[in-house]
Amino acid sequence: MVAAPATKACTEHMIQPGDTLGKLARQYLGTAARHPEIAALNPDVAADPKKLRPGQVLRIRCEDAPATGSANVAQASSATTKPGFWARLFGIGQTEDGKPLASGTIETTSIAPEVVRTLPEIPVWRAENGEYLIDVLERWGKAAGYEIVIEDRGDWRFRVPFRVEGPLRLALREVVKGFGSGPSAPLLVVYGNRVVRVGAAR
Repeated sequence: MVAAPATKACTEHMIQPGDTLGKLARQYLGTAARHPEIAALNPDVAADPKKLRPGQVLRIRCEDAPATGSANVAQASSATTKPGFWARLFGIGQTEDGKPLASGTIETTSIAPEVVRTLPEIPVWRAENGEYLIDVLERWGKAAGYEIVIEDRGDWRFRVPFRVEGPLRLALREVVKGFGSGPSAPLLVVYGNRVVRVGAAR
């Protein structure tokens, strides 16, 4: 029986303003030095990696995802078609290395269990039109394990639906860009101990 061909399971990322291949490699692959791997999966950007367009979707990494049961079926099939299999099963004849097989002995063939790896889920940060920024930040912080310190509650509201995929820091950076840099704009400061301070840019 022929095993089913392996398919590819790929992690994808939607380009945001300020993204580079180096940043994506550091975020998803652990080091910016692996950015050529991302370029290799995306021939349209390999020629000029600096021309990434917001909204463009890149494949980050792809891994084999074998069809369920295909490996076991292939191994079991090979085991049952080896010369002398039935003779060995019923305790007669010789083993594969030519040694006599004692009467009543059954030689078994082990089949390793199939291992299926799942890729980590990419977080998605959302806000609805009309929601207050402080309410959204407190919800995001709870989900990501960050403490949100409010120094100025401000009257900041989202005027359009908001959605970003990626780490919380990326979502916060896009929020600041969206609200602008005027004197009444929100100021978000992220600290290394997973604390976000919210104030006004004065």
